[in-house]
Amino acid sequence: MNVAAELTTTLSNVVGGFDQSTVLWALILGIVLAFVLGAGMGANDVSNAFGTSVADLQHFEYHGPRG
Repeated sequence: MNVAAELTTTLSNVVGGFDQSTVLWALILGIVLAFVLGAGMGANDVSNAFGTSVADLQHFEYHGPRG
């Protein structure tokens, strides 16, 4: 028996008993975590962008109305 046939037989024996419903929870959990982490990183990027603008205002001096 050649190597390709043995490999095909072994893979079909391993994957043949695979039940998708047993790992559905892992797929759903992975999607939820990816969304939460993506939103968190996006919020961090936005806060960093606003932080540079706010930091510049610390040196701003108001001299009152001119006239």
